Amino acid sequence: MTNSQTITSKTIMRRIFSISSVLLTLFCIANLFLPLGSLPVIFAALALILAIILLFLSKTKFKKNLPKVLIVLNVVLTGIFIAKPIIFKDETQIDTTTEQEREKIKLDANLELELLEQEGIINNEFLSPEEVDSVRNKIIDTVQKVLKQTKELEKPVPSNSAKEEEIQFEQPTFK
Repeated sequence: MTNSQTITSKTIMRRIFSISSVLLTLFCIANLFLPLGSLPVIFAALALILAIILLFLSKTKFKKNLPKVLIVLNVVLTGIFIAKPIIFKDETQIDTTTEQEREKIKLDANLELELLEQEGIINNEFLSPEEVDSVRNKIIDTVQKVLKQTKELEKPVPSNSAKEEEIQFEQPTFK
């Protein structure tokens, strides 16, 4: 075998570094559109390191073209991944209709209580004044708890800890 036909360890290393650097760069390009936060920066930095090593392993000017392209591409990708959270901020919009609905529910609950009192369902015939007040307070407390729990449900869940909680609603009971 001649010298040109033998595969040296340097050429094997060059192939391994070029393949892995290209694959990591393609993986980083695919992650541009996924909401992974700053995780792809690690892969872009690793691909950049492999491309720099590949540049030093390349002997001829033609073989240095791929590492140069990979270095430039990975520097650009790293910059994009670092700037992405700064430029595109996750913001939640406040839903004003929900706030209006909550206020309407509170008003409706008070109106229903007044109607029940006017119709004689809740009055001194069936309940004492203390019991009427306690029933009224229980209903108002229940409505406020439900509204508070719906506010908690509407809060955005952080992406790093998605905890599911069971919410139990209390039903008002009349004596």
